[in-house]
Amino acid sequence: MIRLVSMNEDDYRRFIAWALQDYAQQQIEAGAWRPEEAVGLAQVAIDMLLPEGLSSPGQFLYVIERETDGEQLGYLWFGVREEGESRYAALYDCVIFEAHRRRGYASEALRAMEEKVREQGMRKIVLHVFGHNEGARALYRKMGYTERNVTMVRELEA
Repeated sequence: MIRLVSMNEDDYRRFIAWALQDYAQQQIEAGAWRPEEAVGLAQVAIDMLLPEGLSSPGQFLYVIERETDGEQLGYLWFGVREEGESRYAALYDCVIFEAHRRRGYASEALRAMEEKVREQGMRKIVLHVFGHNEGARALYRKMGYTERNVTMVRELEA
């Protein structure tokens, strides 16, 4: 079993260092950003969502811990979004560290997040997943998420 523990400043610094690199790499792999610009663009994107860091309003940042011994297994971040009258949760990151993958921790973390989302009075979770991330896509489908739209690209030769 896992628990979601609110990040402290040290956790947040480690998470942001990881998230910048990971998001930049995902965008490179997706063919959206060039390697030389990726980290800077990732920083801009994260700064827009977390302008006050860990204290940014409407943002919920957690360390995923194993209940039995408190070992850190990964990170989970979601935020409150609004469109018109609709309020929903946007899942920005859910990662289990490599050494702990394929043990059901991500599924447990997503279920724990659902409770946190309900506590905030929301009944919908929306997320983006990169098309090349088959593992994450399979996890989200298994957890009941459905694809709402798909963006496709075809690179043409010069």
